[in-house]
Amino acid sequence: MRKKYLSALLFGALLVASTGTFTSCKDYDDDISNLQTQINDVSRRGWYYYCRG
Repeated sequence: MRKKYLSALLFGALLVASTGTFTSCKDYDDDISNLQTQINDVSRRGWYYYCRG
C-alpha cells in the first residue's frame, strides 16, 4: 500500500515538473523588439524636449 502512494506521489511530481518545462519555452523576440521600440521612442522624445530648452 505504501509503495502505491509513493509511486503516485513520484508520478505527480514528474507531471508537475514536465508541465513547467513545456510551458516555459516561449519566444521572447517580439517582446524584446517591442520594448526596444518603446525605449527608442522615449529616448528620442527626451532628447527633443531636452534640446528645446
